[in-house]
Amino acid sequence: MKPTIIVNKFYTKHAVILVIQFLLVIFVLSFFADVLSVIIGISLLEEVMVIGLFQLLSVTILLAVKYDQIGADVLFQLKQIPRDFTLVIWLMILAVGDLILMSEIHNVFKMVVPGLFFESRIANAILFETSFLIRVVVLVLFPSLCEEVLFRGVIANRLAQNYSEVRAVILSAVLFGISHLSLGQIIPAFLGGLLYGFVYLRTRNIFYSILLHFFYNLAIIISYEVPIKIGNFNVVNNDPGRQPWWFTAIGITLLIFGLVQVMGRSSTCSCDQSDYTV
Repeated sequence: MKPTIIVNKFYTKHAVILVIQFLLVIFVLSFFADVLSVIIGISLLEEVMVIGLFQLLSVTILLAVKYDQIGADVLFQLKQIPRDFTLVIWLMILAVGDLILMSEIHNVFKMVVPGLFFESRIANAILFETSFLIRVVVLVLFPSLCEEVLFRGVIANRLAQNYSEVRAVILSAVLFGISHLSLGQIIPAFLGGLLYGFVYLRTRNIFYSILLHFFYNLAIIISYEVPIKIGNFNVVNNDPGRQPWWFTAIGITLLIFGLVQVMGRSSTCSCDQSDYTV
């Protein structure tokens, strides 16, 4: 049975404050990690694991200490295990289509404004110098769980109680993009945030947006493992360029079919706005 949760009004300013607090917690924890690494010395593998753990710890601290009532709501949502396995398959298809399209959007922006894009040493190290399991944990599991709980389970969910669902999704996506703190990632993250937000509010189940985010990040890792290489998609190349048009067309087709199937399904979670006292 869903508990009645009494929360204060949640507007844009509250969402902005929450994101700032989230980033500050990460920065503080990262600072102490840097100090500790200088004192005792840690390997690159240990460093990337610490980054992922800090992200998880940051969300946990915010929900447990400052937003306990909202945290209780998120915990309830996390108990709503997905039962629509057909929808899960469509989420996989949607994630692959989204990745292909986002790759081409990234290519275009890289050609137009190359100065906005730079290679992250840590990101490249995680993607190419660690085991598959480490990549899944740090690049797939931690981000999909933490970011969806914060930006969809908390921010989009609460904003939708005071604004329209469309406005709530857009605002949460804007904050999601800005939170990546990289000009080259803001637009792709914003577009991804729109997709995750609409899936979450359509299904009313945080698990589905987590799964979509999980499949998207997992597809990135797998794309570099498959033997078939597509230029400017899964080939390491710093030169600006476009991926084949037919490949982008496949991505758009998968994205459209997946989106239609996901959005065409009724709510699969028993959560209802009437369960809240705001």
